[in-house]
Amino acid sequence: MPDFNHKIIAKVLLPYAAFGALCLYLSDRVLADLASDPADIILFQHYKGLFFITVSVALLYLLLRHYIGMLNLARQERERLRERIFAILESMTDGFVALDADWRYIFVNRRAGEMFGHAPQYLIGKNIWEEFPEGVGQKFYHAYRRALSTQQQVNIEEYYPPWDRWFENRIYPSPDGLYIFFQETTERKRTEVELQRMSRLYNTLSETNQAIVRATDSAALFQTVCDIAVKFGGFQLAWIGLPEGDWMRVAAAAGPARSYAEDIIVSVRADLPEGQGPSGCAFRSGEHFICDDFFRNPISTPWHERAARFGIASAAMFPLRQAGQVIGVLNIYAAEPDYFHEPEIRLLDEMAIDLSFALDNLEQQRSLREREQDLEAIVENLPLMVFAKDAKELRLVRLNRAGEELLGIPRNDLLDKSDRDLFPPDQAEFFLAQDRETLVKGETVDIPEEPIDTPRGRRLVHTRKVVVRDQDGQARYLLGISEDITERKRAEEARRETAHQLEILSRRLLAAQETERRRIARELHDEIGQLLTVVKLDLQTVLRQSKVTGLAPAVKESMEAIDRVVARVRDLSLDLRPSMLDDLGLAPALRWYVQRSTKHADAEVGLHLPASLPRLPPDVETTCFRIVQEALTNALRHAGAERIDVTLTADDDAVELTVRDNGKGFDVRVAERRAMTGAGFGLLSMTERAQLAGGRLTLDSRPGGGTAVRARIPLAPAPAV
Repeated sequence: MPDFNHKIIAKVLLPYAAFGALCLYLSDRVLADLASDPADIILFQHYKGLFFITVSVALLYLLLRHYIGMLNLARQERERLRERIFAILESMTDGFVALDADWRYIFVNRRAGEMFGHAPQYLIGKNIWEEFPEGVGQKFYHAYRRALSTQQQVNIEEYYPPWDRWFENRIYPSPDGLYIFFQETTERKRTEVELQRMSRLYNTLSETNQAIVRATDSAALFQTVCDIAVKFGGFQLAWIGLPEGDWMRVAAAAGPARSYAEDIIVSVRADLPEGQGPSGCAFRSGEHFICDDFFRNPISTPWHERAARFGIASAAMFPLRQAGQVIGVLNIYAAEPDYFHEPEIRLLDEMAIDLSFALDNLEQQRSLREREQDLEAIVENLPLMVFAKDAKELRLVRLNRAGEELLGIPRNDLLDKSDRDLFPPDQAEFFLAQDRETLVKGETVDIPEEPIDTPRGRRLVHTRKVVVRDQDGQARYLLGISEDITERKRAEEARRETAHQLEILSRRLLAAQETERRRIARELHDEIGQLLTVVKLDLQTVLRQSKVTGLAPAVKESMEAIDRVVARVRDLSLDLRPSMLDDLGLAPALRWYVQRSTKHADAEVGLHLPASLPRLPPDVETTCFRIVQEALTNALRHAGAERIDVTLTADDDAVELTVRDNGKGFDVRVAERRAMTGAGFGLLSMTERAQLAGGRLTLDSRPGGGTAVRARIPLAPAPAV
């Protein structure tokens, strides 16, 4: 306002000074030209002074009038400005108050009155600290005093505990007092706090998932999760409880209130007071349990005193599962009530689900490790050499103990070596060629016998190789299993030699048997038969020449007995070795034997022979006759058949014979097992005779379906013995 007054005065005084100076100058010139009389001059001076005073008064009047008008305009403008400022302050959504230097309200806008709960007029002239004594000592109290004392603007946003609200104040000082703009930021601050809380929980969830990825042990994972919940989630306490009988054991705990959990008593049983709390309910229900106000919830009454000592105000419990079954509870405690809202609960639920997934995964890993260890133990203790080569360079990457023992070289000296490093060039190239063939074919390659030179000498192995592929189907390893068959080969060779010797012995035995049969048959026929004939002739002579009365009947009886003995001796001779087999051949011998065997039989026997059968090698004829003899005897004795057919055919290479009946038949497997125990010597004898002759014998029979004995005997002579 002073600058404005000076401008007004300057606008008036400058013209006035110029006018006065001009008047004085002109009056003096006029007076000098018109008046010479001193009296006239004095009179003129009087008129001039009067004129000057009049003009000055007029000019001053105009000046004062203009000045007063300007003051009125300024006052009106100031009032309009004040009204506009008041209107702005009243329409503001922020609160505004003005305080004088004595802390009295000199202005309170409508919004401030609403926040204070008083009409603005009520507060005018009141001392702020007398009206709101609860504010003394609060952070806003110190901020107001600092602004007034330093005369510097102060901005502050703080929580005001008496009203449980947040406020932001912008404090502008002046020598006369303070001008304060303020607004309630409770919702924004709560949103920020909620965002910070959610950010911490997201970090907690992220860190938990990272810990899950790295976890190898459930106990360590439990402790890590509790540490993360406290460090990143800002919780007062986190602990994990696992059931142990009727009670819950603290498996892991972390946080400033960790001592709360160290000797806590929680049960899993609903009939016990210690089992009716939040943890027990979550465990039994399989659902999360939220305790918004720990001290107002009667379910947590047994733990109120402990919770108060450790600054616990709210809690949330989340069940942990393994294989779908609840196996524990994750317990989270906060230092403020009503901490756990839907977003927090959802994230912590997800954290518990992830932890449950980790438990399943750890169990699977443990089971997999056990299976791998079992497989490793099996592979390591297999009596077969198990080896693996990388598919690219065919270097040895795995070898079990049996392989180390077979090769006779320490395992560490074998790994990462190729076949060229371990075996002679010819063997190495052979092995590598087999490996490449396996990789190309992609199929199992079976190498029945391959030699390997080792420090223990040359060994023979039976090897199978197969390709092991990765998830993309690319060859990763070449897996091989080798069996040391050196001793088995030696044993097989020994068995073959033994079997050969037994075969030779059996042939010799059968040949000796047939020779002995032939000799005994001839002796019975020639010597004993002749002696009996001589005895009969002597008895006939005695009968004719004897004069003893009554001797004739005895002699005749003796002669009849001799006839029976002669007949029996003849039968024995023919059974042992029919002479016609040696003299006439196989066909006549078979006709005689079939006719003789069926003389008193109930079955009809048919003999089917070639029209002309030449003489066959003696061993072949003997073998065929004995097989027919045994088969026909068995059929007549045991089959109960009505019809028996004996068929013999021959070609340039072999003789084939068949003895078939329509009898009751039998179980071939049972008969073969009985033959191996010595109960069925006839079947074993036929089979052995056919095999020793270089042929084979088959038996076809079933209960109720008759029996067929087939034999094929080659005409080529058996190997010399």
